[in-house]
Amino acid sequence: MEFARLLLVSLVMAVAPLIGFIISFYTREELDQGKGYLVMVQRLLLLILAMALILRGTEVYFSAIIIVSMIFFYFIDSVLLFMSFATLLFTSTFYGALFNYASMFLFLYLVFYGLLSYQKKLKGILLSGGVLLATTLALCVVWQMAF
Repeated sequence: MEFARLLLVSLVMAVAPLIGFIISFYTREELDQGKGYLVMVQRLLLLILAMALILRGTEVYFSAIIIVSMIFFYFIDSVLLFMSFATLLFTSTFYGALFNYASMFLFLYLVFYGLLSYQKKLKGILLSGGVLLATTLALCVVWQMAF
């Protein structure tokens, strides 16, 4: 059951940047004016996600590694950020309610990512969603093979 739920959520997460990218076509003028606010909300969502990791009873080392990797990959604007999101989604399935929090905040973050990517090409948006989905699938397959 958890395997199917994780795959469904990761599929929705992979489509989230595309949803934001499509919305950005209709709101270009507003995005130019409010880009600073969107960046602030995006950073706030990462902070809330980090606080949920710390407060929901996960292992300290796990939380520290995921938070440091998210912050590092956010500032270098790398596709590896989406790999750390996939790792977070996969491992949060073991912590119950954290999975719900993580999936909600990650979905919002990815929609905002798509909104802010209106000047980029569609190829980059599809790559980020594909990396998230492929990493989650790979982690699921490895976990299923291990047990």
